[in-house]
Amino acid sequence: MLRLRQMRRSQRQRVYGGLEEERMCWICLESDEEPPQRSDWLHPCRCRGSNKWVHRSCLNRWIDETQLLHPNRPIACSQCLTEYLIVDTPLCRFDALLLRIEDVYGILCPSVAVGTLSATLYFSAMTFGALTVIQVIGCRKSLALLNEETTLLMIALPMIPAGLLLLRNLKLDEYLLRLVRIFRRRRVSPENLDEGGELLPGAPLDDSYFDDLPLDRPALGLDFQDPDLAVFDHETLRRPSASFIVALSLPTVSVFLGNTLYAKVDDRLLGIFLGAITFLGIKGMASAYIRHSHEQRMRGRYVMDYNSERH
Repeated sequence: MLRLRQMRRSQRQRVYGGLEEERMCWICLESDEEPPQRSDWLHPCRCRGSNKWVHRSCLNRWIDETQLLHPNRPIACSQCLTEYLIVDTPLCRFDALLLRIEDVYGILCPSVAVGTLSATLYFSAMTFGALTVIQVIGCRKSLALLNEETTLLMIALPMIPAGLLLLRNLKLDEYLLRLVRIFRRRRVSPENLDEGGELLPGAPLDDSYFDDLPLDRPALGLDFQDPDLAVFDHETLRRPSASFIVALSLPTVSVFLGNTLYAKVDDRLLGIFLGAITFLGIKGMASAYIRHSHEQRMRGRYVMDYNSERH
């Protein structure tokens, strides 16, 4: 087909502006000589030769596709980079009014959405803080406090869930695991080291190798920062959601442990505080133990030789 077009171009040439040239649309690559004959030719840029010509419909389609990808970028020729002078049909007053209203909606709606979301989060946090205060100090004292210090509590109550979430950054299991590694550090035998004290190829892995591993890996060895994992995968959302729920449930668990394990403590707040310390300590030790056992499994891991019967 391309060869046939070249033969037609070589057989017939037209003259435009005193120069012998052929018009060919640089988008659809159809020339002036191919049927059906078209009269919607344009040369909107500084290109020369046959490539300066383009069909009006082809150019309009190309402009629409370009504006879909880059709506705020000026439309220019892809070859000589000359910006096109695009003239739109004039709008009537009613259409212009509708476009102006749509622009105003486009400016106001994101701000209203952000404000609504912020207000929802604020009142949710304040409600959670009020329920936490009722759990800790009791219903009567909390209601009296809410009536007396309304302005102060409007600032302090939303800080309670925020503080609980920030408390999750204190990873007790990491410090416990580092402490276990210090006391159970294994030394590499001298025959596995070179003259500079570095490990020889094929030597057993020492503790420094496991110290360099990220401590935020789950017990099953799944890396949640792996780009191959789906963003909304179940395993990807499991750990953050569990951390979120545990952080917000800390006051309830602390009150329960304080009323059961430390019921003989005269001060109620001290018993609740001891319950929180107990819960965080048990959870930290359990998490550190699981990760330490996973590290021991990695130390004892080996690959078996190939065997046709096993495969």
